[in-house]
Amino acid sequence: MSKKIQLSAELDVGSSMETYDVLSSKVDLGRNLTDKMMTKSILDSNYIKKNEVPPYEVSKRQEKLCRREERGKTKGKEWFNMKLGEMSEEAKNDLLLIKMRAGLHKDRFYKQNDSDELPKFFQMGKVVDDHVDFYSDRVPKKQQKRTILEELVEDAKVKKFAKKHYSAIQTREEHRRKKLSQIFKNKKQSKNKKYQK
Repeated sequence: MSKKIQLSAELDVGSSMETYDVLSSKVDLGRNLTDKMMTKSILDSNYIKKNEVPPYEVSKRQEKLCRREERGKTKGKEWFNMKLGEMSEEAKNDLLLIKMRAGLHKDRFYKQNDSDELPKFFQMGKVVDDHVDFYSDRVPKKQQKRTILEELVEDAKVKKFAKKHYSAIQTREEHRRKKLSQIFKNKKQSKNKKYQK
């Protein structure tokens, strides 16, 4: 039969020990010194209160789960271990804008997106002007924006394109509404004629 072993709640590290210096003045190596010594120790009060010691070897299944978890945190070696991007509202809007860039530039061809979901792994950067460039090549500070969306809202070409596109859609919709109303009027008139006969 196995006997149960009861562990003590604390280890006695000699906190009651007293020492004296040469001039016979009392020096206390009490709680302060032991606290300093125990900060680096792995044997703290929580460790001692545990009923069992954690295993030295980890099971294959646990290793596999840990590896999978670690693998999910980065894109992989081929992408230089790119980490998960922080999905803020600004980043989300910028990623959506990049996905829909084909609608903004009708004169350019963009490959179709692989998926409808936003990417999990991405990195945001900032364009830094070179000091060697001439002043006319640099973007003035007033025109510099924090996000791609803010830049597009302020861009004159995009404003002109959006206005033109919006007016074309409005005229198309107005024309469609007129046709529908004409069709409904004709149907009402034909029904009224049937009832009058």
